[in-house]
Amino acid sequence: MALVFGVLKIPGTAMQATPACTVGYRVTQTWHDGATVSLSITNTGRTDITRWALTFDLPNGLRARSGWNGDWRQQGTHVSVAATPDNAYLAAGASVSDVGTNVDGKDAGSVPGHFTLNGERCRSDSPLS
Repeated sequence: MALVFGVLKIPGTAMQATPACTVGYRVTQTWHDGATVSLSITNTGRTDITRWALTFDLPNGLRARSGWNGDWRQQGTHVSVAATPDNAYLAAGASVSDVGTNVDGKDAGSVPGHFTLNGERCRSDSPLS
C-alpha cells in the first residue's frame, strides 16, 4: 500500500489576500500649479516592519519635490519614498504620519490610485481615490 501526500486544489476557492497596509494621501494646501501632500502609512498586518518603502505613480506631468521624513525619489511618474532611520520601524497596527512632499504641476491635487509598501499593494483611505 502506498501513502501519497499532496495538495488538493479546488478551482475557484482562492482566498483574496487582505492588504497589510493602508495609505492616506491628503492634499493639505494648494496653490497655482502646486500642492502640499501629507501621507499616513499604517501597518495593518500582523508582523512588524523593520524598514518600509512606499511606491506610487503620480499622474503624468506632476513632480514630487522637497519631501520630508523619507528618502524621496522620482523617475518619470514613479515615486518611491524610503524610511529614514527615525521612522523605519513600523509595528503591527502602528502608523507613521509625518511624511509629506510638495507636488508641482497642473492638477497637483490629484490623488494616486495605487500604493505599495515593500512590494505589497496597500488599501487607500485617501479621498477621491
